[in-house]
Amino acid sequence: MTRPPANPFHRICFVLRRIVFPFFLVFLFLCHISYAGEVKTKEEEAPVTVYADRIEQEKNIIIGKGNADVRYGDSRILGDTIELNTETGDGVAIGNVIMEDKESRIECDKAEFNTNTKLGTMYEARGNIADYYFTGRKIARLAEDRYSLFSGAFTTCSYTDDCTPAWRFRVKRAKIKIEGYARLQYPAFLVKDVPVLYLPYMIVPVKTKRKTGFIMPSLGTSSKDGFFINNSLFWAINQWSDATFYLDYLEKKGVRPGLEYRYTPNKKTTGQFNGIYLKEKDTKREFWKIEFNHKQEFIYDIKGLARLDLLSNYNLDKEFSDVTDDRTRRQTDSYLSLIKNWETRSLEFLTRYRESIEEGRDERFGQIPQLIFRNQRERIYETPLFFSMESSYVGFYKKIGKNGTENTTDVSRLDIHPQLALPITNVPWLTFTPTIGIRETYYNRGERDDEEGTGGFSRETYDINLLLEGPKFSRIFHTKSEHIPKIKHLIEPRITYDFIPEIDEDDRAKIIQFDTVDNVRPLSRVTYSLTNRVLKKVMKGESVFATEEALRFDVSQSYDLMESTRALMPGSPRRPLSEIRFDLDTRIIDPLKINLDSTYDIYDDIVKTVNIEFAIKKEGLGYIHLERRYKKSTSTFLSGTLGLSLPLGLGFQYSLRYDELEEEVVESDYSLEYSSQCWGLSFDLINRKISVNQKRQDETKFFFILTLKGIGYIGSKRNIGLLHRGF
Repeated sequence: MTRPPANPFHRICFVLRRIVFPFFLVFLFLCHISYAGEVKTKEEEAPVTVYADRIEQEKNIIIGKGNADVRYGDSRILGDTIELNTETGDGVAIGNVIMEDKESRIECDKAEFNTNTKLGTMYEARGNIADYYFTGRKIARLAEDRYSLFSGAFTTCSYTDDCTPAWRFRVKRAKIKIEGYARLQYPAFLVKDVPVLYLPYMIVPVKTKRKTGFIMPSLGTSSKDGFFINNSLFWAINQWSDATFYLDYLEKKGVRPGLEYRYTPNKKTTGQFNGIYLKEKDTKREFWKIEFNHKQEFIYDIKGLARLDLLSNYNLDKEFSDVTDDRTRRQTDSYLSLIKNWETRSLEFLTRYRESIEEGRDERFGQIPQLIFRNQRERIYETPLFFSMESSYVGFYKKIGKNGTENTTDVSRLDIHPQLALPITNVPWLTFTPTIGIRETYYNRGERDDEEGTGGFSRETYDINLLLEGPKFSRIFHTKSEHIPKIKHLIEPRITYDFIPEIDEDDRAKIIQFDTVDNVRPLSRVTYSLTNRVLKKVMKGESVFATEEALRFDVSQSYDLMESTRALMPGSPRRPLSEIRFDLDTRIIDPLKINLDSTYDIYDDIVKTVNIEFAIKKEGLGYIHLERRYKKSTSTFLSGTLGLSLPLGLGFQYSLRYDELEEEVVESDYSLEYSSQCWGLSFDLINRKISVNQKRQDETKFFFILTLKGIGYIGSKRNIGLLHRGF
């Protein structure tokens, strides 16, 4: 099998050649995309209807007086008096005039209109067109989507008689195209009634749908990168695809171009490509990252997944990403997969390539290709026997570089593992299920004895599983609550015995281990557990109930029979009992979550691991999310987030990640946000420890963003969420 080259460009070509291209032909063969044309018919001319308290008519002139109402198509005009020429469609409305259709509603003192063209002019007008609100001495509708505004103002803040908009543009004249731009002459930007900006001319977007154009630049500052400004151009290519081009400037690092391309040609196909590049001007280091994700459903219900994940030798995610998962990941992961599912069976064709991105590690691993067939447990005709099987063929590729040397391994493996089970349920509260399986594994080569290798060989073994579930105990408690009328407590004991015999030592010595299939060890182990579950019957609607799990608590331990009988060695006493594991999950009430898992070593009398998660949320008030992960003498991290919903539309969030072993704060984030109907403002401050050129240093990063609904934003907003799992 070909080895992937060290050169970054050649490495990309290797992945594309060995993984992407072979499957491109398969995707092309299976791809079944259909397009349907759209036929438009001319809309029939809508009739005009006039209602009023009193109607006068002379030839083709109709005059409605008192609560006059003219309706045509999806448009409507109301006023004290309306005069209409039924031949030309010209009309005039006077007094308390309201003009409205599907997307607009405008009030004015007087309006001139035409029911045929749906155009007109409104005087002393105010109202909204789509999501935009206007006032003006005169507003003229020049086309279905074009307006002229004279001596007025516009905003996305809704107008009320007793409240001044939070912001607006006051203009002498404006030409406005819906789903286009507003071209403003001598605009003044007002916050409430206070002018804060004057300009001779200005163009602002007036769009509710995506359009090609420059996105408002975002900016911020960082102690590592200096002042930064992110520039981007959005290209609406067509109805099913778009692209965004990035050109970011980092004061201390240089220029960072990037590209994002998205497509959804139909309901069964979607994908996204992301690429970014940076050459630091201070260190001359080159960073780049390529991500491509594709998802598609083919004919015969075959599902395809593809991912291309490539990263430069210098880890861009670790030094520049604001996403915690990206900064801490240890490897890239590229794959292509085709999956076909039946009711109880599945077939998957997979090729995968992973590369370590940890400092000081040169390790690559590939499954090129892998074919997996799974048969879930199902009854064999009318017999009491159940059959299941998992079989696979895989070609492994592994390369490890260490101390200037490289070790490359290629192995092909075929594994077949069928199982037969016989559930015995003579009594309803007790189930005994014996299962026996045989395993045949063939390798095309083994560990090298010489340059030629050992050649192909096979490994045979079998496994036995005995499962005893029960006796189960339960009790139902009736409450006086209408919403939760019943609570059920279940106690479920379980005993499992697993046995795998010792295999031939010569075969074991030949096996090059890649995963758990290769690492099949002799086993004779009893596992016993006790599960407590609390179920609640919850009202979801009138006479509609659902059962939900409120609490689950597991206690389990294993006893190794082989360990209990092995030969004693100095300084190595027998320890057949495993650690006791405790696992608690609760959701007693929806706003509260408490989860805990822990292990206890009975021989050393110590707690080995403790993971605790606590979260509580109150709508309109806020939430607290705390998490502590403890592993004896290895790592202990405390992370938490406090979110508060404050008065006046304010929101505050504080997140912390603390390393208890190092006794230092790894990262702390502060966020203050204000949101209203038509604008928002937020400030974010991040203090964290990062790795830069294999050196640990502190970074402080500041973001702010001012958003005007329907217009755009100024600044930059982090998008990293919590520092741990979400609520």
